[in-house]
Amino acid sequence: MPDKVTITYLNREGGGFAERHSPYGELDAGTTVSQFLSARGVSADNSTVRFAVWRMRTGQGGFTPTPDEAFQEGDRLSCVPLKIEGAAS
Repeated sequence: MPDKVTITYLNREGGGFAERHSPYGELDAGTTVSQFLSARGVSADNSTVRFAVWRMRTGQGGFTPTPDEAFQEGDRLSCVPLKIEGAAS
């Protein structure tokens, strides 16, 4: 098992870009969704944000991960707010 994994994180900041986390960065193999998000100040609670993982190597896509789901090589994580700040309900 590798000691680092590469994932792509489509963040919720709205800047229109993705962050790539590579073996040369800080993402260790076995890192969970909750650990990754809490390091970025985002709660893994699905009540305010919708999370989805696309597993590029297996073709499994668009599933909602559990907080303790560990990333696999090539995963893509998207994080989309359910309500845009300032928008009318």
